[in-house]
Amino acid sequence: MIKYNEEYQVYVSDEGRIFNKEMKEYKLQTTKDGYLKLHTHRDGKCIDKSVHRIVYETFNEEIPEGLQVDHVNNVRNDNRLENLQLLTSQANNYKRPSNKTDFGIKYLEHYGHSRKENPKQYKREFIWYRRHNNTCRWE
Repeated sequence: MIKYNEEYQVYVSDEGRIFNKEMKEYKLQTTKDGYLKLHTHRDGKCIDKSVHRIVYETFNEEIPEGLQVDHVNNVRNDNRLENLQLLTSQANNYKRPSNKTDFGIKYLEHYGHSRKENPKQYKREFIWYRRHNNTCRWE
């Protein structure tokens, strides 16, 4: 199903795709966090808006203050309407997978010392871990 969004002057599908008035699909940008973002210009103003928020607002009501749009399956570029839900900030943070504890166990097993004993090395390794799809150098 495709619905018109008056605020952004775009057509939005329930599959998470966004089209202009001529029904040409926008090329969406990916943020460094993995979310899809619409970048366009309307009436002399630049619009940068997260696609998951546009999809939710188009097919549901406006997002109330204090609530966030969450991806049910934790895939940040899966913006299908059925994959979006409203959560409080606290519930959204609680739902987020905790890679830090998994990494901490792997780090301790590999190096034999904790984060407190060598914080600089731990930080370097954790940055590597996050940049390389949650895999360690030593795996």
